[in-house]
Amino acid sequence: MIRQNYLSFRRSPQLKFETFISAKQFNQPSGRNLLKYRSRLMAHNRLMNILNELHRRFIEPLATDEDSRRQEFVINAIVCGIALITSIKILIALLHDFDLGFDQEENSLIINGLVLLFSFSIWKINRSQYDHLAAYLLLILIGFGAFRATLNWSFEYPIAELMYAVLIVTAGVLLNARAALFISAMVSLAIILVGYGQIHGYLHPQTQWTIKDFKETDAFSYTSIMLVIAGITWLTNREIKSSLAKARSSEAALVFEKENLEFSLINRTRQLIESQKQHYEIVEHLADFGRINASLIHEIANPLAAATINLQSLKGQKNENVIQASDNLQQLNRYINATRQQLKHHGIVKKFCINDELDALALILNPLANKHQIDIKFEIHHRYFIIGDSVKFSQLIANLVTNSIDSYGKLDNSLPDRLILVSIYQKLEWLYVIVSDNGSGISPEIADNIFDPFFSTKIGSERGTGIGLSMVKQTVENDFSGSISLISSVNSGTQFTIKLKR
Repeated sequence: MIRQNYLSFRRSPQLKFETFISAKQFNQPSGRNLLKYRSRLMAHNRLMNILNELHRRFIEPLATDEDSRRQEFVINAIVCGIALITSIKILIALLHDFDLGFDQEENSLIINGLVLLFSFSIWKINRSQYDHLAAYLLLILIGFGAFRATLNWSFEYPIAELMYAVLIVTAGVLLNARAALFISAMVSLAIILVGYGQIHGYLHPQTQWTIKDFKETDAFSYTSIMLVIAGITWLTNREIKSSLAKARSSEAALVFEKENLEFSLINRTRQLIESQKQHYEIVEHLADFGRINASLIHEIANPLAAATINLQSLKGQKNENVIQASDNLQQLNRYINATRQQLKHHGIVKKFCINDELDALALILNPLANKHQIDIKFEIHHRYFIIGDSVKFSQLIANLVTNSIDSYGKLDNSLPDRLILVSIYQKLEWLYVIVSDNGSGISPEIADNIFDPFFSTKIGSERGTGIGLSMVKQTVENDFSGSISLISSVNSGTQFTIKLKR
């Protein structure tokens, strides 16, 4: 903590200034020292602003991709360094009457100018997002300069050897290790060939540099190349640290994702186990429900058959009530026999008339509806035929109508429009059966669960088993290849729409 505070103090001129003021106020300083330090601080801030602006304009990468940003930053830094050194060298040459150290040719100033222009072109190409092209051009620039120095001043020329080292290191940083090895081989071959030509008299380089006195410009040339090598080394170390930091960050992210994945997997497994338990309970309930239904059907069938026989014997009296009761009992016998077949998985699939099924269903449901002062109305303008189990169709319509009758139980019997409307119409190859009422409706909170097994809104009622609408949905989808939907609002009624394939 002490070291961190010390480093923060060293890096923050504003903090230094505030500390200086506090100390001077304590020691009652003179105004001259305070103004002197303030001017230094302002000069420092101006210099830092200039350097930051130069960095933003010339070195800071513009690319968005991380690898491209790294490549662009390294090339910008090297090219700007070469341009700066070349500019200083040209300036020194101008101040020393065009003497560029070992460059004894008359056109050496022009060559340095071309190097400066070529460096600017590379920087411009690199800023245009052509970083690979800029990398190869930069290697060509350095390699050309090194080979030219070797031809002009011998293969033993120290500056040429340093430039070859810069070329190899730059290739490793900008491209890859394979490129660095390839360029190393090319450099070795070039030095061997130039050395062979020089030793056997095929080449005649200038060797005066071995005996002449050195000047300040010579020292500057060596220092410049050393600075370039140091800069490239710093860039390499920076990239290695950055790569290691990214690797550690990626590793930490992977560990975090692994822990989250394990946690999610545990939660998902727990949810699946709970879901399986719920499905198992539903299956158990359905099995119990089936066993109870089978027992009830068996218990009801015999007394119902006896009652039907007795009413048949009374039909000759031409009593309307007796005739209606006999017809109802026959319909109930038909339902019971059909239910027996369904429990044995022997449902009868055939083409049947919907109108006939609804007429027979009305005879059974009208007494219940009249008891609650409800009118059941059928709007059917044509005779419609579909293929399926007629008993299952009657049962699903009976379930929906019965639910509509129950929905009026929460409302005042004196209210008007106590109506249940069953309408049918055809559209293309689909048949639509709509059962609507003006009852209490279904709240949006439970509308999504209304077709779930054992879900019931009739809490405390002897009629609420939670099976009816679930069986309706299952029958529509599995037995008639259709779909069912509802539209409902509280105290405004409910509308069920069944879509059946003809």
